[in-house]
Amino acid sequence: MDDDDEFSEEESQLSVRISRPSSIERLLPSLHEELQELCLHHAGLDGKSMAPLVQALGSKPRLVKLSLAFNRLQDAGVATLCPLLPKSHIRYLNLARNHITAEGCKALATGLCEAPELKHLDLSENLCKDEGIIAIAAALRNKALCSLILSKNRMGRAGLAAVAGLVRDSKTIEKVGLYLNGIDHQGAIMLSDALMVNKSVVELDLGANPLGSNGIFSLAVMLDRNTNLRSLDVRGCEVGYATPVTMKANNTTPPATLNRDGETVANVSVEATDRTRDQKLAKRANGVGISKLCTQMSGTNYFLQNLLLSFNQLGDREVELLCHAVAKNRVIKWIAMVNCGISAKAMSYVAYMVKENKSLTRLDLGLNTIPAKAAKALGASLRANSSLTALDLTQCRLGGGVSFVAESLPQNNTLRSKATTA
Repeated sequence: MDDDDEFSEEESQLSVRISRPSSIERLLPSLHEELQELCLHHAGLDGKSMAPLVQALGSKPRLVKLSLAFNRLQDAGVATLCPLLPKSHIRYLNLARNHITAEGCKALATGLCEAPELKHLDLSENLCKDEGIIAIAAALRNKALCSLILSKNRMGRAGLAAVAGLVRDSKTIEKVGLYLNGIDHQGAIMLSDALMVNKSVVELDLGANPLGSNGIFSLAVMLDRNTNLRSLDVRGCEVGYATPVTMKANNTTPPATLNRDGETVANVSVEATDRTRDQKLAKRANGVGISKLCTQMSGTNYFLQNLLLSFNQLGDREVELLCHAVAKNRVIKWIAMVNCGISAKAMSYVAYMVKENKSLTRLDLGLNTIPAKAAKALGASLRANSSLTALDLTQCRLGGGVSFVAESLPQNNTLRSKATTA
């Protein structure tokens, strides 16, 4: 290996990390017999190079972490890897972005069935689809799995049902990552039903899925029973205002249209008045999901600590409900509202939340416009706040209001210079 290959500082012989194309032939002889961790990201691995790697790792009985993300293993490489799993003590396996299809998942499933100690599996950014996801979920049924990351896998309803069943029955799984899988409100209902039974999941990532208002409503209802979930990521989930319907130029009157909640609505015209009407209807509907979530957040038995709502267009009423709920909440740690279209009026509610809440340690408000008057109110609240340790105001167009925020920092003993305003 070259001198600039990256090793762990604590013990280079036991932990090898490489994040660039490397020669497997040169790497393998240098691997220590007691190797515990091997991370080969962007290393140029493919199906052919897996055979010598697997052979070498077969003589490394203490290997517990194997991360081969961002390569091109494809199905052939995964099939080559599988015989290693039953004989190993691997607890962490990362195969993200390796062009693995459903066939590769089926092959992997046979190895996972016999993997005695697997705790963490990351298959994000592959092409698993429903067939592959179903095979993986079946293989993991009786495992003491702690985390499962399946983001960006073109998952359909059948695949999600398999994941929901796995989550429902698991007694150990703590983290579930399903970012960008096309999950709609019906999929959210499946997961909510599973989480009403599950008692172990603490972190759920549903970011960039079109959940809509009904989806967020079902998750809020789930929180009536689930007191274990600590982090909920619904960034970019179309929770706020619905965006205008985009019509093709040669199709001005479709026979029927589904809104973002999957409900059939009347014919949609391209006329501006009709688009405005549809937006207003969607706005009122979307408020229901946020309202239910806020009701849960102000409850006495609420345990959620992280709520990530960034990249959802939130109206004034939605921000008001959220901020008043958080103001009363005594366990929330992190609120993310980056690029939520928060108005100047709604920023006054944010300022109130910052002033009243005693538990919030991180607040992300980047990419929202904060005029001078709102910045002044926020600055005053920061002086009174004693819990925030991180504040993100990146690209908030503070203008003349930046001085109000800057002047408040020396008087805030926990935040001080940790406010990002670039």
